[in-house]
Amino acid sequence: MSLITPDFGLIVWMTLIFGIVFFILAKWGFPMITDSVAKRADRINDSIRMAKEAEERLKNLAEEQNKLIEQTKAEQSRILKKAAESRDAMIENAKAQAHDEAAKILAKAQTEISAERSLPCATSGGRSLCCPWAWLRRFCGRNCQMKMSRENW
Repeated sequence: MSLITPDFGLIVWMTLIFGIVFFILAKWGFPMITDSVAKRADRINDSIRMAKEAEERLKNLAEEQNKLIEQTKAEQSRILKKAAESRDAMIENAKAQAHDEAAKILAKAQTEISAERSLPCATSGGRSLCCPWAWLRRFCGRNCQMKMSRENW
């Protein structure tokens, strides 16, 4: 029952021991606890600051990436346009060369044909030797003559 109704001596000793423990904690314990809490708060604040900086850097990197993508797309379209122009120029050049070659071949063929027509034809027994189709006409009949007249110059 003495704990429920303490006497004066117990209260004095409890107060004295509490004061000594409080003094020891105030001298060495509380500064260590407050320093560790302050260090932890600094670490948390540094982590938050570094996270914000990292977020800002990522945002800047994303913007740079978007700019690079836009530049790459622009350069790609420029290169494709230049390639298409080059392709079209090459096709036009090839067409012009083919047309020139065809004109040369046609002119050469026409000069050869006119040269052959101007040659005197030799006859042998009533048959013309200069026309190679003459002997074919005799063997083919009318159908052959119609085909030759379409193919003939």
